[in-house]
Amino acid sequence: GTPEKENPQLKIIEQYTELYERTASMFHYFLLETPQGKSALEYITSRGISLETIKKFKLGFAPIDRKWLKNFLLKKNFSNEFLLNSGLFSKKYSDVAFFSNRLMFPIFNRRGQVVALGGRQLSNDPNSPKYLNSGDLIQYKKGETLYAFNFAKESIRKEKSVIFCEGYMDVIAYHQAGITNAVAPLGTALTEDQVRIISSFVDTVYLSFDSDEAGQNATFKAILLCRKMDLPVKIIKLDGGKDPSEILNKFGVDLLTNAINDAIIDTDFLLSALATRYNIGTPDGRIQASLAFFSYVDSLNSDIQKDTCLEKLCQAYNLKPEAVKADFNNRDKARNRIRTPSTNNNEKAKMPEKIILNAETRSVLAVIANVDYFPMMRANLSVDDFEDALAR
Repeated sequence: GTPEKENPQLKIIEQYTELYERTASMFHYFLLETPQGKSALEYITSRGISLETIKKFKLGFAPIDRKWLKNFLLKKNFSNEFLLNSGLFSKKYSDVAFFSNRLMFPIFNRRGQVVALGGRQLSNDPNSPKYLNSGDLIQYKKGETLYAFNFAKESIRKEKSVIFCEGYMDVIAYHQAGITNAVAPLGTALTEDQVRIISSFVDTVYLSFDSDEAGQNATFKAILLCRKMDLPVKIIKLDGGKDPSEILNKFGVDLLTNAINDAIIDTDFLLSALATRYNIGTPDGRIQASLAFFSYVDSLNSDIQKDTCLEKLCQAYNLKPEAVKADFNNRDKARNRIRTPSTNNNEKAKMPEKIILNAETRSVLAVIANVDYFPMMRANLSVDDFEDALAR
């Protein structure tokens, strides 16, 4: 069509982007220039983040008064109805801001415009999540967006590599250290769409997730995802701190740079991680570790790679090649060789005595019964939408 007949969808996207740009600028002003933003500013600077970096990433502070934002935006001639669907206000109470008393991280599109927000709690309130993030919006799809890709794309192309990190703070620390090819998925596990954004420019993917169990599981999933898309993967292991910002703060840039240079290839990482997770001193442990490793071998696209990795498995766990081949080709038989221990009492203790069926638990159970609906549920709801503890 002619440029005069503007696509109405594009027009709305433009208006919501302007709304988010303006809101982020206000929050940025609150952080840097107002007394109430002072504790947030002290927190972020205590974590070693410089003023220059705060400005580059346009970090902000969402005011404590939850009614402030609505009043401010109405005065700027945004209509009530327009604001209702903006994702900036509570679904139940349309005058109450979704973010308040939080350190704010604007989320940029690839052109560097603010299209969504993330906020970190400052009050340590156990009833409220540490991070709150915008859900999907007309101008923002979180599964298709990488945090800081707008700042990172040049160096991803130049270095032919990308670092996937766990969250906002990690990305910011890497960038401040001059390691500018770092990005992060947004509040969910890494998705295929996110890997696709960088896949044509890179020949190595580095993963820099936390070393705790959740981080390890995320690493494992991300390895499989990247390998299925034919991307070689290396794992950055951070010693001496739990995340990049802590390491940058404690030890400086060199340690981060060295950690990247010493990153280990995914095969070696998995073999050593699985050896710890399943005690490979026992026959059962060796079978469990091998079974977990097979799902990695499955994700490889060439038979030569598969054979090489199975050889590595034999060497690492001192197994006979023909036995490994047989197990690889017949998983069920291998699984049946694992002695099932008697039901573990601890497991029972974790479940609540009585499951109360309400709308929330029913909907979650329905999705568990039919997992294909999970992406749909995830796209429309976040953890914060649930009030029932079990459903959450």
